Amino acid sequence: MTSRRNFLKAGVAVAAASVPWSIAAAKDSLPAYPGVWPSQPPAGCPFAPSTTMTGLRFTGQHHQYANADTWYPSWASDGNLYSPFADGNAPLPGGGSIHVNCGMGPRADTGLACIRGDNPMNLKVEALGLYKSSAAPWGGRYPCANLVHDGVWYTGTYCVDIGWRTYKGMGCNWAWLGPFVGFEYSRDLGKTWTPCPHTPWDPLFVQDVGNCGPALHKLVKTRTTVKQFLGNAPGAALFEMIPGLPLAKFSVLHVVDFGKNMQYSPDGMAYMVGHGRAPGIPHPRMGAVSWLSGDAIYLARVKPTPETINDVTQYEFFAGYDSHNRPVWSRNFSQLKPMLEWQNHLGNSAMTYVPGLKKYVLCIA
Repeated sequence: MTSRRNFLKAGVAVAAASVPWSIAAAKDSLPAYPGVWPSQPPAGCPFAPSTTMTGLRFTGQHHQYANADTWYPSWASDGNLYSPFADGNAPLPGGGSIHVNCGMGPRADTGLACIRGDNPMNLKVEALGLYKSSAAPWGGRYPCANLVHDGVWYTGTYCVDIGWRTYKGMGCNWAWLGPFVGFEYSRDLGKTWTPCPHTPWDPLFVQDVGNCGPALHKLVKTRTTVKQFLGNAPGAALFEMIPGLPLAKFSVLHVVDFGKNMQYSPDGMAYMVGHGRAPGIPHPRMGAVSWLSGDAIYLARVKPTPETINDVTQYEFFAGYDSHNRPVWSRNFSQLKPMLEWQNHLGNSAMTYVPGLKKYVLCIA
């Protein structure tokens, strides 16, 4: 759905303010939104304010390359960036464009693109094609975790339900967060793909559908129209049709950005952040845990290879800290604990390692 986000605007749009690595707008530019957005944590924020990053400086520079959303570029060894995209159009190399729509139930698809160039104001964005990835019985299936490592391109997807519903006068878009399904991968940078071995009813982290997998699978066969799959009408949502269907705990995964070919990974592992529900918290309102909103941020890691990326037994999950404040890692998904928790205030997240600061920057919707 185009209500999620609308445009790829690559550029030197945001930089940290009041720190040495901030970037000023070019003198000959005409910035649309110049100025500093100071750090103003909301009331009740349980996290201490940063003393390193005190705000964001908007330079006003941007360039629009496509009319699509959900771009998560990964920097490959060949110097190019590779990314999925969703819900819109991206230019084809020979002219024209390709259109994708991830919110079409069994007809959902995902776009794939290559981004070339070093100047954010002068990039070349080209769609490489699309792949079909049915969301059924969910209404939407969107790209999230994306990584190119040692010549292999991995792209993961997750599911959502209730494309649009009004709740207490407020419009809710993809208001029920479903599971992270798993990864497709390509050994030739997008020319051919190995499909994901998991399904929306039997995902990589199967605990996120509880014991409802058979009931979800049954609905794949009984729902017949895209309108039914969207779950917009009262009583048509999956959680209304399948009592006990849980909200996802660890979904919308994003790979921590360690730079070109993961060069700054401390141990060769791919780390992934994701959001979802927190243990034991009831959700009395629509949209409390959605594609964009949730209670907690979680962390997992895996050695990325085609053989391990879809094997849950190869994953290690952050399970809190020991008595010496050292991180604990577990291969048991049930021991996964929040890295951050704040009910109704945390959601879609992405993390980047900044080598100049030797710090990680975590952005949360």
